[in-house]
Amino acid sequence: MPILEFMRCLRNSDQDGRVLCVKKVLPSGGYLKYLLLNPGALFKDFVNEPRAVIVAGGTMQPNSEFRFQLFGAAGSAQSRIMTFSCDHIIPPDHVLPLVLTRGPSNKELDFSWANRSNLLNELANFLSNINQVVSGGVVCSHPS
Repeated sequence: MPILEFMRCLRNSDQDGRVLCVKKVLPSGGYLKYLLLNPGALFKDFVNEPRAVIVAGGTMQPNSEFRFQLFGAAGSAQSRIMTFSCDHIIPPDHVLPLVLTRGPSNKELDFSWANRSNLLNELANFLSNINQVVSGGVVCSHPS
């Protein structure tokens, strides 16, 4: 299926994306990747046909570039775009930001692509442990 998806990407205009060719020493190590540079072209029908599109999320500020790339580049009139934003709903005294470098079994928390599958149990154990101590709930954020 990855080859079929790659071929579908090649149907896009040459102005909307680029093909990245990575060459490695091992014959099986090289790859091709399509980089989408203009998401508005793909979202044109999605943005212009429905009566409303709601994009909801947590921290989406500043959103001017996001609005332009998704809606403006798709040809949607700026007058149709409405935004709503509100303050944080969690009081500051209920927030305890922590950065963890080691899990419950003292394993280093290295979530790099090569090591991620080895740490899922460690992360699950940590979240299970913390949820037993914190009674009101936990919000966990992990970068992509």
